[in-house]
Amino acid sequence: MGVMIQKNNFFFLAFALLLVQNATAAIPVLKSYVGHPLIHLVDGNVKVEPVKGKQIEQTFTVKTAAKEQIKIELGKDFYVIVFPESSAKVEGYYITKKDFKVKSVNFNSGRFYVKNGSNIEDDLTVIYQSDFFIWKNSEKNNQREFFVELNPAIAQVRFCAGEAGIAASLFDHEIVKNLKFQEGASFQGVLKDGQLEFDQLLQNRKIPKGEWKENFTCDFKQILKEMNDLEASEIARSKKAAQTKKIEDKKRKQEYDKSVCHDPNGQFNECLWRWEEKSCIRYRCDGQGQWQDRQQLPKNQNYHCETKPKVSKCDY
Repeated sequence: MGVMIQKNNFFFLAFALLLVQNATAAIPVLKSYVGHPLIHLVDGNVKVEPVKGKQIEQTFTVKTAAKEQIKIELGKDFYVIVFPESSAKVEGYYITKKDFKVKSVNFNSGRFYVKNGSNIEDDLTVIYQSDFFIWKNSEKNNQREFFVELNPAIAQVRFCAGEAGIAASLFDHEIVKNLKFQEGASFQGVLKDGQLEFDQLLQNRKIPKGEWKENFTCDFKQILKEMNDLEASEIARSKKAAQTKKIEDKKRKQEYDKSVCHDPNGQFNECLWRWEEKSCIRYRCDGQGQWQDRQQLPKNQNYHCETKPKVSKCDY
C-alpha cells in the first residue's frame, strides 16, 4: 500500500511539473506606475491610458519623462521596470486564440531593471534586444536579473548583474562579459551619422565597433532603492492627496449643510452677483433656499461682478 502511495505521489509531481513547463506566458499587465507614462499600441498608434492592472494584448511602446516610472508584468514572477526618461517596446502576439506570447523586450534608450524568476518556458525564451545586443534566452543561458542603461547619443551601454549574474554579449563580439552579482561592465561604441557603427562579418554576422571598458562594482541595492523610493514617494503623494481631498470634501459638506441656498452656498437674504450674457446680475437668497429676485444691474455697478460668482451681504 505504501509503495502505491509513493508511486501516485511521484506521478502527481511529474504531472504538475509538466503542467508548469507547458504553461503559456501571461498577457502583459501594468502593475504600477509613477506619473503618467506614455503608452502606445504599435498597431494603429493608439494611446493607452496607464491604469493599474490593465492588460495590453498587443505590441506596445512605453516612454517615461523625468520622475516617471512604470512596472510591467510580463509573466510569472517576470517583470521589467522602465526608469525615468527611458523608452522601450514590448512585442507580443496571440499564438492561438487564447494563448498570448511575449516575443521580445526592446530597450531603446534609458535605464531598465529586469527580473525573471519564472520557470515557464515561454517566459524563459523572451528575447532582450537593443542597438547594442540581442539576447536569445535559453535554459542554459538565461538572463534572470539585470540592470541595463543605454545611451545611444554617445554609443554607450552599461550593465549591472543581479544575484544570478549575467552573460553580457554584444551581437557577435568575441568578448562575453560573465558578470557576477553587483559586477558591472560598459561598452563604448563608435558613432557614424548618429548611429552605432558595426563591422560586418561573414554569414550576415556583425559586431559593434568600440571597446569594452574595465569591469566595475555596481551597487545593485542602490539601484533597487532608487526604484522603490520613487514608487514609495508616489504612494505617499497619492495618500496625501486623498487625505487632502477627504478634508476638503468634509469642509464643503459642512458649508453646504449650514447654507440655505446652494450653487453657490449662501444664507437667507444674502445676495449673489455673477456675470450672465455680458451683464452683471444680482440675486437674493429667499427662505425657500432659492436664488430669486433676479436683477440686471446698470453698467456703472458692474464692479460688483467679479471673475467668479460672489456671495455677500446685500447692498440694499
